Amino acid sequence: MELKLDVKNIDNIFTVVKEIKGPYWELIIDPFPQLFDWLKDNSNKGEGLIGIYYDDPLRKDPYECIADFGIITKTEEKEEIIPGYKPKKFTNLTVLTTEYIGKMDSADKVKVYNLLKEWIKNSDKYKYNWEKPVIEIYKDYSLREGKEGKTIIMFPLKER
Repeated sequence: MELKLDVKNIDNIFTVVKEIKGPYWELIIDPFPQLFDWLKDNSNKGEGLIGIYYDDPLRKDPYECIADFGIITKTEEKEEIIPGYKPKKFTNLTVLTTEYIGKMDSADKVKVYNLLKEWIKNSDKYKYNWEKPVIEIYKDYSLREGKEGKTIIMFPLKER
């Protein structure tokens, strides 16, 4: 599997998210269609879906894993624009990023995660540690229907 990896600096990511607890692959199924439909009707407010994953379900009981799931907004929101989804902002991020094309629940996606972790561990050019959480951005409507689509995967970094 060949991937284009890139280190980027991101000033701001504005979101409205809802915290979820439990197996990620089960919990994001329900809100996914609803949020993509909201985006279609509110394209002036949102840019894509976002998953912010704080725990590694391979190292922690999946039923104890915590994530935020919601919408990337075009501007910073001060209040709920979707009932139950709270504004959250990320600032001054350095991230290792790549694009993954495939289904949300594919084993290939796990391979992508492992390649990103390996790059961070062995990189001579960049001296970074991985800072949680992992961020995934979903802009491809076909993912809503369980089909293949593009996911942008970002691992926040901190200089060693």
